Amino acid sequence: MLNEGKRYIRSVPYIKIFPGLALMLIILAFNYPGDELRDLLDPRETKYID
Repeated sequence: MLNEGKRYIRSVPYIKIFPGLALMLIILAFNYPGDELRDLLDPRETKYID
């Protein structure tokens, strides 16, 4: 979808913005829970509270 909007980017910029935002949200939706899961299950990392 991003590649198809390449020729219209000068006249209609939102053609690339909305698919780009959707792609960013999908990546973040997988990345943040994955990071939290790694933090919970990694036995080598210990967090000390002072």
